[in-house]
Amino acid sequence: MNEEIDIVIPWLNPTEQWFSQYKNYCENEDPCRIRDLNTIRPTIKSIIKNLPWVRYIWLIVFDEEQHNNLDWEELKNEKVKFIYHRDILPQEFLPNFNSMLIEAYIHKIPELAENFIFSNDDIIFVKPIPKEFYIKNNKIVHRKNTLHKRIDRFHNTYEYIINSTCKFIKKITGEYIRADDFHMPSIHKKSLLEFIWSKSKDEIYNSFTESRIRKHKNLSINDILQTLEEKYNMCEYDSFPQIKTSPIWLSDKTSKEDLIKLKNNNHIVCINDGELLTNKHCNEIANYIKEVFNT
Repeated sequence: MNEEIDIVIPWLNPTEQWFSQYKNYCENEDPCRIRDLNTIRPTIKSIIKNLPWVRYIWLIVFDEEQHNNLDWEELKNEKVKFIYHRDILPQEFLPNFNSMLIEAYIHKIPELAENFIFSNDDIIFVKPIPKEFYIKNNKIVHRKNTLHKRIDRFHNTYEYIINSTCKFIKKITGEYIRADDFHMPSIHKKSLLEFIWSKSKDEIYNSFTESRIRKHKNLSINDILQTLEEKYNMCEYDSFPQIKTSPIWLSDKTSKEDLIKLKNNNHIVCINDGELLTNKHCNEIANYIKEVFNT
């Protein structure tokens, strides 16, 4: 009946050492996958301020270099904990640049709470969020259509991962259940993730072999968890219509006013980088984000 909640965020801070290893495996990766747009600092600040009920903020980073040179007050907060890839990922998978793999090994974080929110470094909680938005009566709370269904917009990019995930779910449940890929802060039970591993350890492990970056055979553990939580009545639904959430798809045409409007009209925002934002305007947009959200 423990209702403590942690939040887990994989954080990419592309340092020189990180780049030197990354280029050995990812020569053709799109730059939007590896850029820093000044989102992580307001993300951390927003959690400390607007989610005071969160016990720990676990930041999963490549190594110490990604944070040791940052003199940010919020990083000194007792809630902020750093976990390095080497602490949770198998040695044979290192170095690794595949966020799907990191998702799969979250349960390896020492002291992780039974209830954890999996989020991203581009999601900012700009207004206070009640704890009941994520957990009620020791049941986690799901809601549909929060932020966006990534599969709808990026059908060709993510379809292969969703197909692999659906086949995996069928092996566990005996049913074909379509997994919807939600790019949103989602709450899960650590014990369910550990159970999935106990039943399918080899298959999960094998899905990530030779996957320094995302591959067609990778599994989306986030979607597996959400699907099984719904099937086995581990969650309940609550719409919370007063809590407004919205993404913004960054492009060369994104203005500071667009970001201000996004912040003023929502409780949770996703500042989504993508191919519509070229490197030419990247620094300009990063400065807008810093000015609007880093308060």
